[in-house]
Amino acid sequence: MGFNKVYLYPVLSGVLFGICWNSLLPSVSLFIAFIPLLWLLQNKSFHYRTVFNFSFLAFLLYHLGTVWWLSISSFFGFMVIVILNSMIMALVWVFIYRARQNFGLGIGLLAFIIYWMAFEFIHYHWELSWPFMNLGNWLGQTTWIIQWYEYTGVLGGTLWVLLVNMLLFLSIRYYTKNQKYKSITLFIISLLLIIVPIKISTFIYHGDFKNSDSKRYLIIQPNIDPYTEKYNTDLFTHQINQQIALAQKSGNAKIDCYIFPESSFPVDVNELGIDTCEFVKYIKSKLIINIETCILGGFYSYIPAGEDTLFYNTAFLISNNSSVRLRHKSKLVIGVEKMPFQQYFGSLRKWNLDFGGNNTSIATDNEPTVFISDDERLKMAPIICYESVYGEYVASFINKGANVISVITNDGWWGNTPGFKQHLMHSQLRAIENRRAVVRAANTGTSCFINEKGEVLKEIAPWRQDTLAGTLPTIINKTFYTKHGDFIGEIALYFSAILLLINIIYQILYKIKSISKKP
Repeated sequence: MGFNKVYLYPVLSGVLFGICWNSLLPSVSLFIAFIPLLWLLQNKSFHYRTVFNFSFLAFLLYHLGTVWWLSISSFFGFMVIVILNSMIMALVWVFIYRARQNFGLGIGLLAFIIYWMAFEFIHYHWELSWPFMNLGNWLGQTTWIIQWYEYTGVLGGTLWVLLVNMLLFLSIRYYTKNQKYKSITLFIISLLLIIVPIKISTFIYHGDFKNSDSKRYLIIQPNIDPYTEKYNTDLFTHQINQQIALAQKSGNAKIDCYIFPESSFPVDVNELGIDTCEFVKYIKSKLIINIETCILGGFYSYIPAGEDTLFYNTAFLISNNSSVRLRHKSKLVIGVEKMPFQQYFGSLRKWNLDFGGNNTSIATDNEPTVFISDDERLKMAPIICYESVYGEYVASFINKGANVISVITNDGWWGNTPGFKQHLMHSQLRAIENRRAVVRAANTGTSCFINEKGEVLKEIAPWRQDTLAGTLPTIINKTFYTKHGDFIGEIALYFSAILLLINIIYQILYKIKSISKKP
C-alpha cells in the first residue's frame, strides 16, 4: 500500500468523526468512523511512527471538525489542546496496533475495544483530563435513543459505537474475501446492535419516573459580554444591581429559588467573614421575600493566608435562616484554571492559557457539597460550568442526597457557535444518567429547564437578557449508574492492564529468544 493511499484512510476517518456534530443525522457517522482506521489494522508491517502519524491525523481532524469554536477565544490555546489530545488518542492507537502485531487481528480488535474504553475512563481522572471528546457524549444530540444511560452512563454509548464499528468492519472484510455468509451474518448482527438499544431506550422513555415534590425556580440570564463588560471594574456595581433588578422584576412570592450564573456577581469575597459580608446582606435584603426562598449564584472567593492565599470559583446558597453555604469548583479546565502537574512544578501555575474568564490556577474542594434549603425539601447538586462534563462526579452529589441538579455557567466566550450547544448537551446527559431534573443558568448561551429524560422544557434564547420561571420535580430514587458510576470503564481498565502486561511479557520473551539464537 503506497504512502499516499495509506493517508486517505485516516483522512476519511477524521472527516467521519468531524461531522458527527450536525442537525441532519446527528452522531450517525460515529458508527462507521473507525472503519478506515481498522482497515489499516489488517497490515501488520507498519512502523510505529507511521501508525502514530496517520492516527494522529484522523484524531486531529476529529477535533477540528467538532470543537473548532475553542479558537474564538484563543487560537494558540485551541491548537495546544487539540494537538495534545490528538496525540494522546494516537498513542492509544499505537498500543492497539502493537497488540494486533504481536497476537493477530482478533486480539487487536479486542484491544481496540478495551484500550479505548480504558482511555476514556482514565481521561476522567488523570492530570491531563479532557473527556469532552469521549465518543458517548456526542450521542446526547438525540437523547431519546440513549435513555439506557441511566444504567451505563456515557461510556455505555462509547462501547456501543466501538462494537458497531468493529462488526461492520468485519462484515466488509469478509465480503472482500468473498465470504458472503459471514459478511451478511455480521451485517445483520450490526443492525440488531443498532436497533435493539434504540428500542430499549424508547421503552424506558415512556416509563414513569417517580418524584416526591416540586419546586419553582427563577433563572436570571444577564447576558453580560465577557470580553467588554464582565471584567470592567467600572461596571461592577451596575452588573450587580442590574441582575437583582431583573430578578425583582420577574420574581414573586412563589419563587422557591433564584438561580444566577457562574461568577455572576463581580465581587471577591473573603470566606472568613462571609455571613457579615456587605454583598450577602445586600442581596439577601433585596430577594429573600419569604422564609422558604433561597438564592443560588456564583462569585470568586478566597481564604487569606499571605502568600498561600487560596482562590476559588465559588457557588453560593443564601437563605433566610442559615449561614451562607459555599461550594468550590473542583473539576477545572486544564490549561486555563489549572496546569497539569502543578502540584509538582509550582512554576506551571503562571502558564495558564487564556480561553476567557479566570486564567489563574484556583483551589478546589475534596468532597462534593449538596446545597440544602431551610425546609430541607430542596437538595441541589450545585455544578459549576465544566464540571457538567463529568458524569460520575455529578452522580456523587446525587449519592449525597441531591434531588435536583443546578448547573451555573457562562458560555458567552465563543459567540454564536456550537460551543454553548455542546456544553448544554452535557447537562442533558447528566439528567438522563441520574434521572434528575436540571435547572441551568448561563450568563448567556442557553439558560433552561431540563426534565429527567434530558429534554429541554423551556429556555431563554441566546444573547438575550431575560428571566425564566419554571417548576421542576425533586426526585429521590437513584439509578443504577448513580450507584455504580463508570463501572464499564473500570472493567475495561482491569482487562487493559492484563493485556498490556501480557504484551510486555511477550516482548521480553521475544527479545530473549532473539538473543539466544545469535551465534
